Amino acid sequence: VGPFGERLEIQIRTDDMHTIAEHGVAAHWEYKSGRIHEKDAQKFHWLRQLVENQESLDNPSEFLESVKLDLFMGDIYVFSPKGDILEFPVGSTPLDFAYTIHTDLGHQCVGARVNGRMVPLKHKLRSGDSVEILNSSNQRPNKDWLKFVKTSRAKTKIRAYIRQEERDRAKELGRDLLDREFRRYGESLNKFEKRKDIDNFTGKLSFASYDEMLISLGYGKAIADKLVVKLLPDKHPVEEEKKKVTFLESLVKKAQKKQTKRKRPLVRIEGFNDEFLIRFGKCCNPLPGDEIIGYISRGRGVTVHKMDCPRILDLDPNRAVDVDWNTESEGQFYRAVKIRVFCTDESGLLNQMSQVIANSGINIKSLNIRVNAEKKATGIFDLEVKNKDQLRNCLQQLERLTGVISVDRI
Repeated sequence: VGPFGERLEIQIRTDDMHTIAEHGVAAHWEYKSGRIHEKDAQKFHWLRQLVENQESLDNPSEFLESVKLDLFMGDIYVFSPKGDILEFPVGSTPLDFAYTIHTDLGHQCVGARVNGRMVPLKHKLRSGDSVEILNSSNQRPNKDWLKFVKTSRAKTKIRAYIRQEERDRAKELGRDLLDREFRRYGESLNKFEKRKDIDNFTGKLSFASYDEMLISLGYGKAIADKLVVKLLPDKHPVEEEKKKVTFLESLVKKAQKKQTKRKRPLVRIEGFNDEFLIRFGKCCNPLPGDEIIGYISRGRGVTVHKMDCPRILDLDPNRAVDVDWNTESEGQFYRAVKIRVFCTDESGLLNQMSQVIANSGINIKSLNIRVNAEKKATGIFDLEVKNKDQLRNCLQQLERLTGVISVDRI
């Protein structure tokens, strides 16, 4: 390391070593074997060009940049504080560097020094950077990190930590719910948990273990009062609690009567009634007809995503529930969707597109069109559709219009 923090590599070799390095092994193999691959020949040719470029360029920085552009187009190479060289994909951040060194270092990463200068976690590294990680035992990974890390190792470790953290919280919540229900029966959950056959006992209820049952309770995939009936088949609630339950049941029945005239939900959840709160993921905006899956969110009901939505990679599989579209509700609901139309800038084309959309029974909520210097227009339509088939038919008709180059759903 030089006096200004730059890194230098010094090689010392004998005359024989120099002769072999310049004209020996590779050159001998290239000309004598006759089996050199075309790609390898290009690499040797590039090395010669590299030497010529070095002689023609006076500015060392310019020469270094030319080397980087040629050699490191797909990857970057950075230094650890000890001088080790590590390879990363373009766009990698100090977090990727930290997780490559050690998982715990990545989990506790709070910042980094790149070439001696403080940078944020989302800072993009460049070839030749020297990286030093700053960590704290109080730091914990969060979901926002997944938006800017590039390496698969970093993504995997962050997702695993977040999922485990969610499972631990769900387990704690599930135990509280079960303990409350046990007390309603006048029983002790602590005593029940001391059973040696507890995992086998809960296994008869289709749970892999007692802990998995608690996690299911915490996620809302199982209901405490229904489980306790099976866990304590010979027990009954105390009399006062019975009256409370009866009173609550009467309130529920009254609420159900009021909701009989309401529209049925657009999505059905296997194992749950129609009163469960349903939300649609803004990341993929599913439409009736798309393959979908639901994820339970505490306090927010079930969020529905498309089956191929990249967002579900970050979600805990244990929170997933089977959902499907309710055919009985078809036509009662309209879903918002955006489409992008790329076309030529022609008079009357917008009117034709609007007519096609209207004839498809689709309502246009808003429209934004921009024209570039090449007389090509990009239109973003906000629409309200009933299902995927209706949208697909509309897109096909738009593509047939003269002047329309491409149409796609955003």
